[in-house]
Amino acid sequence: MDQNYSGSIDFTEFLVAALAEEKLLNKTKIEQAFKMFDTDGDGFITKEELETIMGGVPMDEMTWKAILEESDINKDGKVGFFIKE
Repeated sequence: MDQNYSGSIDFTEFLVAALAEEKLLNKTKIEQAFKMFDTDGDGFITKEELETIMGGVPMDEMTWKAILEESDINKDGKVGFFIKE
């Protein structure tokens, strides 16, 4: 945390460390939530996995298409876990 090696942590150094920790915690929470939906652990969320996690409620094609348009980065028909740094 002591970026300038002064032997103490000044306010700016503290803020930088706190923001980095917050970002790390948020990334961890997002990854944990993704893993809950990725029931087979293959690193992707499919329509079937979403239906399963929602208690078997069938998802219509328009809803699935909307989800894919927002989150299917490589357009392979499933949602992968990618976080922009």
